[in-house]
Amino acid sequence: MYHVVGTGITITILYLVFFLFQKVSILSASDNRKIWNLILMLTFLITGVAGIILAIRVNYKLKGDFFDQLLRWHVETGVAFSFTGIIHLLRHLSYFRNLFGELQPGIRSDPELSAPESAVSSGTNLFLLGFVSTSVQLLLLREIINITGGYELIAGTYLAAWLINSAAGSFFAGRTGKVNIRSLNIIFALAPLLSVALMILSGRLFLHAGETPSFLESILITTVVLLPVCFMSGFLFIKLLETAAAKGFRSSGRSFSIETAGGIFSGLAVTFLSSGVFDTYQILSAVLFLFAIFLSVSFISSGRWFKPPLIFLWTLLLLFTLWFSPSVFVRQVMLPGIKVTGTTDSPYGNVTTGEYRGENFVYYNQRLARWSYDETEREESVHYTMLQHSDPKRILVISGDIRSLFPELMKYHPERIVFVERDPELLKIVKKEMEYKTNLILIEDDVFRYLRKTEDVFDIVIMNMPPPSSLQINRYYTEDFFRLVHSRLDTAGVFTCSPGVFENYFNDQSANLYSIIFNTLNKVFRNIVPIGGNRLYLIASDGRLQTGICSLYEKSGIRNVYVNCDYLDDELIRMKSLEIQDLLRKETRINSLSGPLATYFFQAYHLTRTPGRTVPALILLAILFVLPSLTVSSRNFPMYAAAASLAGFEIYALLTIQSVMGNIYHLTGLVISAVMAGLAAGSGIKFMDRKEGMVKAYLIIMASFYIVVFFINDHLPSIESGALFTGIILLLSFIPSFLAGSLFRILSAERDSKITASGVYGSDLTGSALGFIAVSALLLPLAGSGTTLLTFAGITLTAFIFAVVRSKS
Repeated sequence: MYHVVGTGITITILYLVFFLFQKVSILSASDNRKIWNLILMLTFLITGVAGIILAIRVNYKLKGDFFDQLLRWHVETGVAFSFTGIIHLLRHLSYFRNLFGELQPGIRSDPELSAPESAVSSGTNLFLLGFVSTSVQLLLLREIINITGGYELIAGTYLAAWLINSAAGSFFAGRTGKVNIRSLNIIFALAPLLSVALMILSGRLFLHAGETPSFLESILITTVVLLPVCFMSGFLFIKLLETAAAKGFRSSGRSFSIETAGGIFSGLAVTFLSSGVFDTYQILSAVLFLFAIFLSVSFISSGRWFKPPLIFLWTLLLLFTLWFSPSVFVRQVMLPGIKVTGTTDSPYGNVTTGEYRGENFVYYNQRLARWSYDETEREESVHYTMLQHSDPKRILVISGDIRSLFPELMKYHPERIVFVERDPELLKIVKKEMEYKTNLILIEDDVFRYLRKTEDVFDIVIMNMPPPSSLQINRYYTEDFFRLVHSRLDTAGVFTCSPGVFENYFNDQSANLYSIIFNTLNKVFRNIVPIGGNRLYLIASDGRLQTGICSLYEKSGIRNVYVNCDYLDDELIRMKSLEIQDLLRKETRINSLSGPLATYFFQAYHLTRTPGRTVPALILLAILFVLPSLTVSSRNFPMYAAAASLAGFEIYALLTIQSVMGNIYHLTGLVISAVMAGLAAGSGIKFMDRKEGMVKAYLIIMASFYIVVFFINDHLPSIESGALFTGIILLLSFIPSFLAGSLFRILSAERDSKITASGVYGSDLTGSALGFIAVSALLLPLAGSGTTLLTFAGITLTAFIFAVVRSKS
């Protein structure tokens, strides 16, 4: 299916947004034309070159899957080129009329809008800019990750896209003259609404409900969705710096500190409010209404009759939003195939319940988690494991749909079934339906923590976690976790997990992924048996395991719908199991918390599932996040290197804290707040600024810090107190942030003009963007946390050497 309507609507909306930017002097007419001429050129080149290659294919009767993918790109970019060209033509139709009529006077430049003085201080505006932009960043991060699948490459792409779009805003701000601050604030207030609308529109037009987009689609969706709010955030920040400088407030570092302080407050507020108090869209709406109240108070003169009613209206809407959440309406738009009956956010994700023709469904993070008539799924996940034990009495089930699994488990008459689920909202649904089950114990906890503190021993452990798509989930497929499970199993106890779907053909990436898990299990358990069904089941035990499922089924005396001798054959299962084992001996390395190789191989496997889109995705990734690095001047290279290493360390902190605490959403705000606190303190507090060579001193201190963290890295997970561990990670996040903030203050103070401030700020954002992408996608999953920390030290040492050489030249 070609996305003609979706592409047309997206191009039209973006064209109107840039036209609005031009009208309020955010962009000059010349820059706007250059941007859309560049888009026309790129879409024309792709369409034209693809068309020529396809014509050669027809003439010479060439074959290959490459041509099918190329045809898709030829059509998709052709649609984008056509809509852009038509809109561009209509926009400049007067030019073509003038070709055949009288010559008209030259085009006048856009009138410069004066910035009227307002009662509000630039400091208040900067603080609220940081508060609103960080709130939107944290809340949209949650939604984008839910839509695109939640793995680290997407999280890194999101953070990088945020920074690159913000850098673009700061770049164009340095190229424009005086702009009306009130107009900028109004547009900035509307930008998050446009971003949310684009997110919903992208999900409806380009994806089916519950569909995980390809990496290329994820990049495009993320970049387009973040463009309005990020561009305006970067642009308004630079213009507020100019306004502050015009009023005699000359320190860019102090202004950056005030804006970052707003981000700190936002991170703490979002962390608290999202912990079960309000949901995502309630918080987002409340933030925007608060900003609307600020605009009404600050930029409308007291003599206007409508000022009090307008403030009252915003306040009323704010209270209404806190009482009646708009989330059900938003989820209904995003899931049109069902009638949404409720939606709740938890620290781990979103739970949405719905109904269709009398059947109830549960969606978790936009994906179907519970449905009826799932006999194949539930019987495979239970009976392949349970049949391996002669008398399973004590059973541990990790996550999954216990309502569906429970009847299958009860066929073996167990004494006790323990179900562990980390998400409290999912567990609430289970409790409503199954609290009356006397032999079922429901535990709300992260299974890592539960296994560490429990003294119970089990005959069977069934893990229903998703594949190791992210570093958060990868922790359940590591040697550390498998040894913990092994310590809680009886002598003949059986453990099973499913690292992914079972396919008749394994490509190199899927074989590497499953090999890592297989060999990690093999290091802990004596016997491993892979069984292929709808999913690949890896069954592990120190006791004897069999592939004769049919024989075991006949002996058990139970009755199943699917797992029985009518559908299965022991010889076929045995042959398939041996074939899988031959493939799974390919990769011999071990998956661990400090070396999460399974996540890297899953990301590689995910990319290869859409081969025709992988290369364009990597090219687009380079264009968006690598090429901007070429714009960094030699003077700003220390800022660029410090920001890149700090961004990477922020990813390290987030993933280290979740590897122990088992939480990504709830603690993200705290980590970002700690980073922003360091940036605010470093950029706002003058510390040894007047001494010669402080840039080099800060760089060498930063490099030394990363080396120290490298030596204590292996000891951090052994800290038993979660509060102490979190506090240490937050402290470690503060230190390099303080140093980076100090560098920003010193470099921007050398020549505190709008061009210098824009250049330093842009280098900071560009370096951070590359750091987020490189660390989340490659460095941390492939090299592990230790090597990653040494790489941070190497980056800052390189900047130190560069600064020394430059100072002597």
